[in-house]
Amino acid sequence: MQLSRTTLAVIGAAALALVITTGVVLAAGPRTATGTTPVAPVTGTYGAGAGAGGYGQGAGPNGVSGTAARGTALIDVSTLASGTLTDAQRAILVQMVEEEKLALDLYTAFSTQYATPVWSNIARSESTHLAAVRALLAKYGIADPTITLAAGDYATPAVDAMYATLLAQGQASESAAWAVGRAVELDDIAKLDAAAAGVTATDVTTVYASLRAASVSHLAAFDRQLAR
Repeated sequence: MQLSRTTLAVIGAAALALVITTGVVLAAGPRTATGTTPVAPVTGTYGAGAGAGGYGQGAGPNGVSGTAARGTALIDVSTLASGTLTDAQRAILVQMVEEEKLALDLYTAFSTQYATPVWSNIARSESTHLAAVRALLAKYGIADPTITLAAGDYATPAVDAMYATLLAQGQASESAAWAVGRAVELDDIAKLDAAAAGVTATDVTTVYASLRAASVSHLAAFDRQLAR
């Protein structure tokens, strides 16, 4: 039985809410992570002409531009082997583009409220994540429901509601915003683990692995802030 995208989004929103209130992740995957000190990046972009070293610089969607934080792997999706995706796997790609847009929109909003550079660094990283998933959608001929939407707007009502809830929580204080970021990254890791299961297309598995590694790095950054 295949669930509709809206039903899947509602389930995902409920899971994220549980992460925020209890710290429990409703999927397989790591619960903690460690990070490393950021180093100077090199340039490149998602898509054609990826630069060496695995870090990106350039304009991103939703008005985010600049140098991406460490952990943002650079992938030229066009050079990776494609494969066959099931209907369910194609639907999950659509979910993932909303997931990445949610993270980007939240961190961008927090970067305008709080001066800590971590927010803008991670927002730049998320802009490349969103670009990578959008590149996959284009490659597989899947419509992107987010492409014309402004920051904070989503095609799925449950994601719209979740954004409003998380934004309000994070605007209460910066410590609350760190907790929101931590919950979002835990949820991302769990969803990426589930999304990658059974996928054989090299381009999709490579992007999922890259996004997961970045989420682990972001989680470590949020944990460090919360520990201060």
